[in-house]
Amino acid sequence: MREALCIVWILVLALELTVPLWLMAARWRWPKFMTFWMMALAIIFGGWGLANAQVLSRQAYLDDIVQQMGDNADPTNPIVQEWEADGAQMVFAAFFGWLYGPVIAVIWSPVLVLAEVIRRWRARRLEALSFGAGPTVSASKA
Repeated sequence: MREALCIVWILVLALELTVPLWLMAARWRWPKFMTFWMMALAIIFGGWGLANAQVLSRQAYLDDIVQQMGDNADPTNPIVQEWEADGAQMVFAAFFGWLYGPVIAVIWSPVLVLAEVIRRWRARRLEALSFGAGPTVSASKA
């Protein structure tokens, strides 16, 4: 059970770090399908949901460890102390978990700006090459 909870925590963390990138990439690729407000709301609510899922999976992981220690768990053990002090993490995730998504999106945005610059540069280059190519002869007329 402990390994499964650890894997869930790692997967949620990976999703939390990459979902804004995938949403912004979808907006970049399909701007009519993924409007700006749809992307922004998905990033905000997705970040909030993933932040809460991350805190809850971490607490479930610690709960499993403390339950295996039994009744004679040492209260000075750092794992037991972290398990007992779970309230602030959950309250912060509940109230401010929505901030994770936009902050991560701001961190990822230079990557997408660079992709847009490269795409426009390639489009101008291809346009310049196609105007200088001259007329083409089709195979059916030859």
